[in-house]
Amino acid sequence: MSLAVWMGGVTHELDRLCRASQRAGHPRPRAGEEQREDDPVQEIRGEVLAAAGAQVTIDVVSGTSAGGLNGMLLATAIARGRDLPSPRVTRGRSAALDRLLEAPSRTSVFNGEVFTRDALEAINAIERSDARPSTCS
Repeated sequence: MSLAVWMGGVTHELDRLCRASQRAGHPRPRAGEEQREDDPVQEIRGEVLAAAGAQVTIDVVSGTSAGGLNGMLLATAIARGRDLPSPRVTRGRSAALDRLLEAPSRTSVFNGEVFTRDALEAINAIERSDARPSTCS
């Protein structure tokens, strides 16, 4: 489980790096955009990318098990031009044993329906998130 949490963090950092890459040259919020919690760190990412003359693009997403879930969420966010939901909220809900043990099925100790609902909620959270000015692809 700790590897899955770490991979979720890496996925979010890749997403943030893509967003910083898009904003290199204008790291502060544009007119009409809200100040975000991660804006100071995003400014630094954007400055480093601009100084290096680099742009980050994610063109292949792959994974198995938890990596597959992370990849699906990242690919959904990129395809929709949206932000990923908070990894703390996503992992905290979907990895909570007390929730996964609710009403186990006849074939498994864990309730897969709970996990499926959480995965769908994460996709819906992407839909509700702020649109990006462009995509990372």
